[in-house]
Amino acid sequence: MKAYDIISTSSIIKLAWQERPNPIIWMLMDNGKVLSLSYDRQVKFKAWSVHSFGGTDTVVTDLEIIPRTDYDQVRFQVNRTINGATKQYVEFMEEEY
Repeated sequence: MKAYDIISTSSIIKLAWQERPNPIIWMLMDNGKVLSLSYDRQVKFKAWSVHSFGGTDTVVTDLEIIPRTDYDQVRFQVNRTINGATKQYVEFMEEEY
């Protein structure tokens, strides 16, 4: 359950709870990385993940969970350097990711 090797070099600045289709706790770290903790108490399942975002000098600056009709959509505010300029995007995960 503990993931000191994953979180020891940074601090959590935001938590978000995704309930559907699977229970996941999303964490935004102060270094711009995104972590998730999937778990299910009934079957005693836990798994940590570190998420990568493509591009040059990519930093995630915010995350939100948007409830949809049949699933919770995860959205990220992402800064990327493109042709020397920083651009900001809102990106999201579809139901089946």
